[in-house]
Amino acid sequence: MRCPFCKASDTRVIDSRVIEDGKVIKRRRVCDECGSRFNTYERIENIPIVVIKNDGSKELFEKEKIIKGIVKAINKRPLTYDDAEKIANDIEDYIKAKELYEINSKDIGNLVMDALKKLDQVSYVRFASVYKKFADAEDFIELLKEFKNK
Repeated sequence: MRCPFCKASDTRVIDSRVIEDGKVIKRRRVCDECGSRFNTYERIENIPIVVIKNDGSKELFEKEKIIKGIVKAINKRPLTYDDAEKIANDIEDYIKAKELYEINSKDIGNLVMDALKKLDQVSYVRFASVYKKFADAEDFIELLKEFKNK
């Protein structure tokens, strides 16, 4: 690490500590040339996730959009806002773990439906009806047949 004061290339770490809930490492350094001390911070580089919409357009991933959709589906159901937030966080973690920096909105919707299906069938049906753009009662009947056959 180059010294910000004298521009010498020889600096030493004299102290390291983890901060911000383990997301950042703060390093205290000293320059061997001029004796100046300074801090550096090491954090994970966040690569943005891009969502490919049905029409082919692209936009940045927004976890809040997922939460908003789930909250509508769980309205007056036994699930809470915290449950919606956990589902959205789990989906974001899954996408990052798979290193999917571009993902189809359809795949995100399927991940939400899978999570809701395990927690509350009514919320799942509500979300699916909007996500899959149900046109009539027949679409609901088909979805309910899936539950009955499993």
